[in-house]
Amino acid sequence: MTTSLFIIALIAAILFTVTLVRKPQIIPAAVGDMRSQIILFGVRLPPALLAAAFLSLIVPTDLVVPYIGAESGWQGILIATVFGAMIPGGPILTFPMALVLWRAGAGEAQMVALLASWSIFAVHRLISYEIPLLGGRFVLIRLASAWVLPLVAGFLALAIVSIAAP
Repeated sequence: MTTSLFIIALIAAILFTVTLVRKPQIIPAAVGDMRSQIILFGVRLPPALLAAAFLSLIVPTDLVVPYIGAESGWQGILIATVFGAMIPGGPILTFPMALVLWRAGAGEAQMVALLASWSIFAVHRLISYEIPLLGGRFVLIRLASAWVLPLVAGFLALAIVSIAAP
């Protein structure tokens, strides 16, 4: 996390310097935009993080894994796609949860579909970020054009796993 924080701070410093040189008059507007975003997300982020923490503790992996195990085939890919879209939180929650499911016996293709679905559809991200920032019309266009991608990724992974199987 320290490295990523450093990189983000470095990018912000570079952009600040470029803005200071090229258009210093817009710096107050940028600070105002930052302040409004902090207020917007500062209210939403704590409850979202709390919900994500609770969900990661109450999801019964022993009941989920039989549905998304390697033997579940295309049905498991569909279930994993729906489940992936519902996982709240960022990578700090999602990847440990995926690791728990993986170690408990989830199939490779199903995990590909789950992570692809989380990347594309994450409902919490739609509600917290995309709709408020980009608008409902854009989100509908994005979802309409991308809905099939997690399924395609899962089915391709299933084909690759079946070809590569000993």
